[in-house]
Amino acid sequence: MNKVTKVALVAAVVVTLSAIVPNANASGVAKWGGSTGTFSNSCEFKTNTVGVMALTDNVWTATTPAVVKLKTRNMNNVKVTPTDGKVRKASNGADVGAFAIDYATSTVTGGGVGDATVNINTGNINIDSLNSGTGAKVFTINIDGTATMTNTDALESSTAYIIKHTVTCTQ
Repeated sequence: MNKVTKVALVAAVVVTLSAIVPNANASGVAKWGGSTGTFSNSCEFKTNTVGVMALTDNVWTATTPAVVKLKTRNMNNVKVTPTDGKVRKASNGADVGAFAIDYATSTVTGGGVGDATVNINTGNINIDSLNSGTGAKVFTINIDGTATMTNTDALESSTAYIIKHTVTCTQ
């Protein structure tokens, strides 16, 4: 091999290597790709805190609201209603009288509600159109208000009572 050929061969190898590795400190981006698939419908209670109520005459008033924090996915509606419309003894669940509920001072808070329609009515709390937008919805319902008993004759002194509320999630 002559001297000109050797120089050309060495130059070709140097040019090829410099085209492959221009900078020893080079960086790039590595990615993972994938799809979530389909999430199942869910309604998860994140917090469920008991409220406190006090009786004046025949009206139970929430002095501290019951608090329910929910995380929903692919659910359209959430509704809060009195479980059975009965005031019950806390100790044994015995029915001591009917009541009429008024949820008017209740609130629904949290960014998860988004474009949903919140209706706080006398007899129920409705949160509709939750599935607008994307992702899971996380929000808090402060169940506040009053329960007016029609007859308090069965109430006993120094006895704890409860009023239950049902939270229902539906598509």
